[in-house]
Amino acid sequence: MGIIELPSIEKIQWPHTLTDNTFSKKWMDYFGKEFDNLLRSSYKLYKDQINIDGSLKPGVDKLMTPDGNKEVSSFSKIILFHPHGQDRWARIFRDLIQRSPDRNVYAQLDRTYITMIQMVMVFPNFVYGWHTDATFKKVSGVCYFGDNGIGTKLKSGKNIKTVLWKHNRCLWFCGSSVSRESDINQERLDQVYIDGGDEFLDDIDPQITYHMFHNPLNKPRTIININLISGYDAMGILGLDTKTDIPYHQMYSNRALLKEQQRQMWTIRVASTNRYTDPKS
Repeated sequence: MGIIELPSIEKIQWPHTLTDNTFSKKWMDYFGKEFDNLLRSSYKLYKDQINIDGSLKPGVDKLMTPDGNKEVSSFSKIILFHPHGQDRWARIFRDLIQRSPDRNVYAQLDRTYITMIQMVMVFPNFVYGWHTDATFKKVSGVCYFGDNGIGTKLKSGKNIKTVLWKHNRCLWFCGSSVSRESDINQERLDQVYIDGGDEFLDDIDPQITYHMFHNPLNKPRTIININLISGYDAMGILGLDTKTDIPYHQMYSNRALLKEQQRQMWTIRVASTNRYTDPKS
């Protein structure tokens, strides 16, 4: 069965698309095995804090690194050159770029583009505050895995909406230009990034693609991020010499992927209170 496009979310003005049946059954079966294996290995490492199903043990508020110094935000695993980008999602990519009011700012359409996916398991009580995606992501997708979860919260102007969670449902969008944020106080942006309880009801440019999520359920939140990126950015992420400035994704702190990430292994991510700002802004 092919991908199914759904109606857009009312009052969210920035271009976006919702799809069901986003990945093929073969790939969803693969993700299921990967997430199950990760849960088992996570339990071995953090069995003093979590149960075998990934829920937190009584008295544990957040999953912390073994030394107790940092909150574990998630585990992630990256796969470059995903085949669905050439067929199953090609029309989604093309349509969103054509609809984006900022496409000429960040999308250099004379370049070769590839698809990168990132499997992510987020543990209970983690909050990822209001933010926009790094500009090197030409198109972003957030695909939900599992039957129970809370979808992504979106902001457009003063309007706040939440995507309804469903297994294999994906929210797609193009990033907005960082210049649209120039009229917003930077301290305010830092505040809403750190404070997940801030509803961020400020009346701002409705084309800025602010979004956030919170995992209040006592179970892991499992998603697959999908990104359309240029070949140059892929080379930079892999640590290859491109002789150009590469706007690395915020998770890598302006470094190439770790060897474990290049080998498509699961790696740990810790929470940060520093909001990402694009190197070119």
